[in-house]
Amino acid sequence: MNLFAKYSFKQKKFALAVVFVLLAAAAYKRSFSVTLDLIGLNNELEEKKIEASTSVERLKTKQNELNLINRMVGKENVPNEQVQQRFLSFFEQESAGLSIEKIEEVYTYDHPDFTINTNAITLKGGFVQTTRFLYKLEKSFPYARLVSSTLRLTTNRILQKNELHTTILLQNFWRPVK
Repeated sequence: MNLFAKYSFKQKKFALAVVFVLLAAAAYKRSFSVTLDLIGLNNELEEKKIEASTSVERLKTKQNELNLINRMVGKENVPNEQVQQRFLSFFEQESAGLSIEKIEEVYTYDHPDFTINTNAITLKGGFVQTTRFLYKLEKSFPYARLVSSTLRLTTNRILQKNELHTTILLQNFWRPVK
């Protein structure tokens, strides 16, 4: 009993090719496409895993940079009005023989991520008292950092006396909470 005897060899080859194509399409649809999708998803998840591990390292680096900036520029997120009030309190406690001659208007630098406030304050007094106060200010004043100090000697013609004027620049930064 020959089932396919009535078909020619060419028709059998064509039928076999059609069945092969249908089986290949079914196999691709049922298993190969799912496997290829899962391989692609696995590669994507591996990339995200690597990105997540590097983002933790980048976050630690940013935190270290922020701590460095805090040490350089003073405490973060202290309003400038508080910085000025605390400076005046600190000055009152630590400045023997000095007086504040002038407090300039605050210079503000705005960046999208932070704001830096610069206070210019002119002091009047002796050299020894000024250097002691500047040392204490650098070491003990956490709310702003001493960025610059300029010493200027002037002659008071009325009193026939030399006066030392010291202009100091204090900076602090403000980072808005997002």
